[in-house]
Amino acid sequence: MLSGSGQVAPVGADRLQPGDHAFLAFSGDVERWEILGIFTRHGLARNEKVYLNVDAGRSPDETAACAAGGATAAREALDSGQLVVPGKIGRAHV
Repeated sequence: MLSGSGQVAPVGADRLQPGDHAFLAFSGDVERWEILGIFTRHGLARNEKVYLNVDAGRSPDETAACAAGGATAAREALDSGQLVVPGKIGRAHV
């Protein structure tokens, strides 16, 4: 969505539509996992596919657990294909 100034207006994660893409910047690690956690859990609860391409210095399993609210929720979402977290070699981890 463009404003008259040519700047992109912010849109809440709950207003993203199929086909939209989101880029999030964070001031630190705590903020990163708070925001990604909300984004991920909302998407999973709405039965959407969630793709996290995160350079956080963590393994795909650790990233999924941090974002999905724990290892059990992450494993279920990864196993079903609803959550995708790429590995370091560019392949999706499922």
